[in-house]
Amino acid sequence: MEIKRFRFKHVLNFRDMGGVYGSDDKIVRWNTLYRSDKLIGAGSEDWKTMEKAGIKTILDLRSDEEVQMFPDGCPENFRYIHFPLVEENLSFNNISSPAMQAFAKGVAEGYKNIVLSHGENLAKAVNMISDYVKDGGVVFHCTSGKDRTGVVASVLYYILGVSAEDIAADYQTSYTYNKKTSDKFMNEHPQYQKYRSVVMSDVENIYELLKLYEEIDIENYLLSKGADKEKIENLRKICLTDING
Repeated sequence: MEIKRFRFKHVLNFRDMGGVYGSDDKIVRWNTLYRSDKLIGAGSEDWKTMEKAGIKTILDLRSDEEVQMFPDGCPENFRYIHFPLVEENLSFNNISSPAMQAFAKGVAEGYKNIVLSHGENLAKAVNMISDYVKDGGVVFHCTSGKDRTGVVASVLYYILGVSAEDIAADYQTSYTYNKKTSDKFMNEHPQYQKYRSVVMSDVENIYELLKLYEEIDIENYLLSKGADKEKIENLRKICLTDING
């Protein structure tokens, strides 16, 4: 099954990360890594589609509060892991939190804050994805599938040797898929219009983040925060394949 974006009615930003070039002219393998928005809207047929795609693990990156408000409803035949990448609720109803204020100052600053202030959690997420992808496909997600999910996706792609252009293109896709929902929310909550840039996927945001990865040598940074070198190599072995492989 090689489907880039899954056509789920109420889960809008679910997509396979496969099919792009990584290091050594290999490509990211289909049916291994998936990124998504929250899965509360997934119906029984959607879960069956995920099962057919070989997905075994759901890694929920949201805060405790977000999970309580909008639980995934993951069936028992999937492994469900709740692991808050950032402990704070990253939603507009928590706009005064330090993490959300970092985003309010600039989306790129919010991403850098996740990497620099939550490096141990980011390293653990990479370790977990490496562990679970051995068994089958791994879906990782937050609420909209753009910010926390986008940071994790960009780190994985960077480790796999995906080009900056392809990482940026993947990042920008989230705004396209989320636009109707974002526009509706902003129209219904005009008090948040001044934060509209937070829901956008300006390409400069991801390029600034990638620049940070170069400056801090993101792989060695993650190793210093607890990532396992063998598990990073395992990611490359499992998630990269020859173009005809």
